Amino acid sequence: MPGQLNSSYNTTAGNREDILDLIQQISPEETPIFSRLKDCVAASTVHVWVQDTLATATANAQVEGFTANAATVDTRSRKQNYTQILAQTGAISGTEEVINKVDVDSEYAYQVKKSMKQWKLDAENVLIVATSAAGATATARTMTGLQDSIQTNRVTGSAGGTQLSETIFNNLLQTIFESGTVPKVCFVNGWLKRKISAFSTSNTRQADGSAGKLVNMVSVYMSDFGTIEIMLDRYLPKGNGIIMNDEMFKKAWLRKPYVKPLAEVGDLKQFLVVGEFTLEYLNEKAGGILSAFATS
Repeated sequence: MPGQLNSSYNTTAGNREDILDLIQQISPEETPIFSRLKDCVAASTVHVWVQDTLATATANAQVEGFTANAATVDTRSRKQNYTQILAQTGAISGTEEVINKVDVDSEYAYQVKKSMKQWKLDAENVLIVATSAAGATATARTMTGLQDSIQTNRVTGSAGGTQLSETIFNNLLQTIFESGTVPKVCFVNGWLKRKISAFSTSNTRQADGSAGKLVNMVSVYMSDFGTIEIMLDRYLPKGNGIIMNDEMFKKAWLRKPYVKPLAEVGDLKQFLVVGEFTLEYLNEKAGGILSAFATS
């Protein structure tokens, strides 16, 4: 006879408080983009928002007593992104749960926490590299990630034949600035991080030593277009980088991640960590992409 779901599952480590809060506290240095982007709410599997822009400044001067000719200018446009479901599962035998283990009181709670961390690592990856797909009954929906959402400001390294230089880096900063915003942060993998660290201009390392805080070690690049934090992200392709004003990009949640106990199968305790969200890019021109630069 199949075992019945034990109500004590509802008091596992994963269910006592807001799982999203717990997930965002886990290893923020491993998921700098996921941890940095602010949260908002999605209301449907197709998340829609409105983007508006200002016209270019002109030499605006009027004569005394001028006649005002009303004009309607509406440059708003609808943007959208699909929500993506991310899931992790786990199963623990009854024996494994009760065996005396080193530094682990409950194997079930430990595996739930580990799955939450894996869920977050996957979320970091899809925020960067996911490509849009509407999905179907047998096909998963996927969001448009940062690399595909930022289309206007892009610089390519000629299929890996070009080393990233300070001039190229500054040219992209200037392009983003001229598009109407001030860049604030750059995410890169290991090799491009080393290239940026070797730039000859003012480039310093800083760390927040406040007690009790998990902080990222960052490089700070002092540019003509503002102070840019250089943050290491292992999930970016090695020859690529993302520069952005991160206030213009958000995580839109249709379903915050949560732990769902699954039915017992014999002597097996099972669980599911699941959540659904997408990337909201309020203005893709607030970002820039470095791509296909040399990695050696």
